Amino acid sequence: VQSYLLPDLMQEQATAANFDGKLRAVVVEDKGGGTTAIQTLRATAPAWLANMIQEFEPTGTKEYRARQAAIWCARLCILLPWPDENAPWLYAFADPLVGQLFQFPNGANDDMVDTFSMGTIYLEPILAEGWQARQGQRAQASPEE
Repeated sequence: VQSYLLPDLMQEQATAANFDGKLRAVVVEDKGGGTTAIQTLRATAPAWLANMIQEFEPTGTKEYRARQAAIWCARLCILLPWPDENAPWLYAFADPLVGQLFQFPNGANDDMVDTFSMGTIYLEPILAEGWQARQGQRAQASPEE
């Protein structure tokens, strides 16, 4: 996507995602075109969207972030929807034969994997809380194990 088209695309996607009024944040990587998109959206988007923009500045390499996100996948804290007409992007992302996820880091494209990794890292405090709660439930359910 050309960087000058990014704010319009983001507004379109946010509007679609907020069809039920439950969208709580629009997280944007605060680097390169993302920085410009943040500034543009805050200046031109409707107030509901401008107020939801949250900058995210990732650290480490894409491979490092993917390994960090993989921890939460291994703990079964991440669930993906089944690919269907509502989530056609899942084929390009998670198909075992051609999806970016399974070709990473050697595939031609890695933007979806990096976005997934950064989203997982952004949600890490919530995932950790859920993981800890599940561990406590298991301990209470079977104390002799």
